[in-house]
Amino acid sequence: MTADERRRRRAWMEVLVAPLVAVGFLCLCGWKPTQAGGGHGAMEAMFLALSALLAVLYATLLPIMRRMVHAGSLDRLRLAFRAAGQRFILTLLIAGTIAWLDRVDRRVFLVWIAIGYVVLSLVETIALVRWMRKTEKRACT
Repeated sequence: MTADERRRRRAWMEVLVAPLVAVGFLCLCGWKPTQAGGGHGAMEAMFLALSALLAVLYATLLPIMRRMVHAGSLDRLRLAFRAAGQRFILTLLIAGTIAWLDRVDRRVFLVWIAIGYVVLSLVETIALVRWMRKTEKRACT
């Protein structure tokens, strides 16, 4: 394996691991306040919200990343915007369905959907920008 291949593989892993680390950080930061405010039911709502966000993120991110590997700069940007739009719609559908089913504390669930969506969007954007910089095709000099 060449150094370039190792660098690309490491860049892939950074994009895939960054959302997991962010969700872990959110769980650690939100554990005490969520439990104090709502008890066990609120904790279930928090975990369900963050799990749903991770599932949607990976469902939309992985197919787009495969296409981005062979795409030019402008096409990569278009694909990233398409993934963001798909993620937003899927998040609305899944969060709405779960809230409508009323299996967990709806208020806590929707608060954690909002918090998690913002944080994961930021983390994913940073990770994708770094990944694109490491994997972009440079012109021959």
